[in-house]
Order: sequence, then C-alpha cells, then structure tokens
Amino acid sequence: MLGVAWFGGAVLISALQLPEIGGYTRTWKRVGAIWMLGTGALLFWLEPLKCYNSVAFRIKMFLLVLVICAAFLPPKSGVFLALVLWAGVIFASQAIAFF
Repeated sequence: MLGVAWFGGAVLISALQLPEIGGYTRTWKRVGAIWMLGTGALLFWLEPLKCYNSVAFRIKMFLLVLVICAAFLPPKSGVFLALVLWAGVIFASQAIAFF
C-alpha cells in the first residue's frame, strides 16, 4: 500500500499541476512504481498457484496493461483514466486475498 500511496500521490500532484512541487513527481512516481513492482513480484513468487488460478489476479493484470496504454493518451484524459484504472487495480489486488 505504501507504493500505491507514493505512486498515486505523485500522479495526483502531477494532474493538479502544482508548480512548487511538480518537478519532484517523476522521482516519486519511479519510487512508487519500483516499490509496487518489487513487492508484487515477491507476493507472486510466494504464492504463484494462488495468483495464477485467481480471476482477480487476471483482472488486475489486464487493468495494469490498460494503465500502461493510458500513459500514451493526451494528458487531460489520460490522467483521469489512469486514476480510475489504478483504483480498479487496488480493488482487484484486495480481491486476490479474499476470492
């Protein structure tokens, strides 16, 4: 959750275009993304069969691909779509543990 907070906060700040802290968002996005990918890889490594057989995991991976595709959209619509997709990724991540 810490990586999601870092990454999501940096995306939100860049979406709001705050000039006084806008230059630091790229670093925070990278830190958050690396943290999320690292911990996600560790979780998958610990329980690969549970993740592979989970419908929620497949939905999460599909949403992550859509997030990457949203990065190539124009900034105004791409940021909003990315935030909505990230919310879906968070809910799908929680669903992996319960379903």
